[in-house]
Amino acid sequence: MSKLWEQWGDPAYAQFDGTATYTATVQLSAAQAKAARALRLGVADDIDQTLVNGRTVGASVGWNTQRHYALPAGSLHAGVNTITVHVLDTGGGGGLHGDKPPALELAQGEVSLPQWRVVQGARLGTAGKIPMPPWIAASGLTTLYNGMIAPLGDIPLAGVAWYQGNPTRVMQWAIAACCAP
Repeated sequence: MSKLWEQWGDPAYAQFDGTATYTATVQLSAAQAKAARALRLGVADDIDQTLVNGRTVGASVGWNTQRHYALPAGSLHAGVNTITVHVLDTGGGGGLHGDKPPALELAQGEVSLPQWRVVQGARLGTAGKIPMPPWIAASGLTTLYNGMIAPLGDIPLAGVAWYQGNPTRVMQWAIAACCAP
């Protein structure tokens, strides 16, 4: 998984923008499961949701952001464990990739995750509206609410005026057409 999926040489991924699901299984001893601290995936281009044994352990947005998720106690168990990473590529290169191979980081050492099965999902144009975690960046629902609405507290409102900024450099032509004397 050191390469973007467009670089795999697989025609199905050569020009692919959309979703794919990566799945890896790993056999752990009881001691390894107890010592697991984090999951290192590398970069997911652009958006991921990562699950361990069916429980979400992380989700991130960013085409060049390392995915490194702390594992809650009890996430892993002795025997076979399944790691699933849902990836959405919104354009350009896509998929999981990076310089270091994916691994489970233990209190001492690591367990590599060399074998992944990848199943291609929907193409970007046919996937419909992609659900986003509500806390992501400034566009997240809770971020906007917590930053702009919640501070108003119990102030009664009869209406709201929203000023988004004045992009005069970008829209000089529109302003001139609209507001010229």
